[in-house]
Amino acid sequence: MAAVVSRNGVEVWPEEPLLPEFGPVLGKGDALWRALSKVRGDLVVFADTDTREFRAELVVGIAGYLLVRPEIRSSRGPTGGRLSAARRRWPTAAAG
Repeated sequence: MAAVVSRNGVEVWPEEPLLPEFGPVLGKGDALWRALSKVRGDLVVFADTDTREFRAELVVGIAGYLLVRPEIRSSRGPTGGRLSAARRRWPTAAAG
């Protein structure tokens, strides 16, 4: 996967060399936290694109929600493959 996204201009960093002073990487959450040391910008969105029924609109909806409501510092979208039920609770770009 890293080779595919790199060919399309996306920067890719292995998690092991990120913040080595904190010891070995202890799972996905630790890897995500360490990734924040490399990102630039005012808004960061992590997405599990291999989730059942994933749609890009979910990322756009969560990011858009944070952009139009600056008092909100974080948001979490659907997790665990329960997308159908979660659609009723989380705003998306397609919601009307």
